[in-house]
Amino acid sequence: MTAIGFIGAGRVATQHAAAIEAAGGVIGAVYDLDVLRARTFAAEHGGVVAGTLDDLLAADVELVLVLSPAATHMEHALAAVSAGKHVLVEKPVSWDAEEIVRLDVAARAAGVVCVPGHNSIYLPEVERIHRVLVRGDLGSPVALQISETYRMPDELARRYRGPLEEVLIHHVYTALYLLGRPDEVVAMAASPLETLPVDPQHLAVIARWDATGTLAQLYQSWAGDDHTAAPRTHRVNLLGTAGGVTFSRRDVVGELEPGGNPTTPLYQELFDNQAHHLLVRQLGNGEPALSTMADAADAASVIAAVRESLHSGRAVRPEYVGAAS
Repeated sequence: MTAIGFIGAGRVATQHAAAIEAAGGVIGAVYDLDVLRARTFAAEHGGVVAGTLDDLLAADVELVLVLSPAATHMEHALAAVSAGKHVLVEKPVSWDAEEIVRLDVAARAAGVVCVPGHNSIYLPEVERIHRVLVRGDLGSPVALQISETYRMPDELARRYRGPLEEVLIHHVYTALYLLGRPDEVVAMAASPLETLPVDPQHLAVIARWDATGTLAQLYQSWAGDDHTAAPRTHRVNLLGTAGGVTFSRRDVVGELEPGGNPTTPLYQELFDNQAHHLLVRQLGNGEPALSTMADAADAASVIAAVRESLHSGRAVRPEYVGAAS
């Protein structure tokens, strides 16, 4: 049974804890700068409370989940790798592609697994989209749409930096998983709501792949709910010259949340399937990750191009670091 150390005991740690337990792992230790939060987490999910980062890395854990704020991801991941631990780093690993490549090099030198928390692609429906595309069932890819739109409550939005920093990365790494590196991106953004305390509040990115002529639309919004017959929360749609395939997290819904949106049980499955893949299929059976640190570096490069496009108003070709994965 794999023992796991948690760096960070915040909101997302609850989803990871449930996923680890479902995959047969146990929580061995938890560290958080907020000691009370770490103690509360340990009381609910198990494990000892580590007083320092060094204490956590000295604990009897095989795998470390880096769930701390994004600005500390690299520091914590490199420390865990240096301690000989396997590592999963929540998204974004970093906004600096070169930093991510250095982490990848360090993990390979240490002989440990180090993967990004790119959990959206671990749903079986998204794996199927990838599988039928690679198998040639869809012909050549023509168009990809990935969208997620909902009205983020103002109070909750104050805890985050906005959809560009918090959510668009999911669309980008999913596009990379399905189609590889885009050659060019152009982005537009807006903030139509006076009370929503983030900027931008929604944005659309168009990406192009030169070799196939494929276009992708990546849309993310916190500005409005979608209660239409085919809601864009959360949808992936891929069309090829010989067919198409689609998936929505709304395929499975539960009780309504305040505001009228249904709960989506598949959200927890993102974490469950990622944990199962890492613990059972990858560490247990030697299978490769679905998304690698090279993909995380590419995602950072694409996001950098998106930011440049928003600033300049022009199409931008991402500057990738290292060879394509």
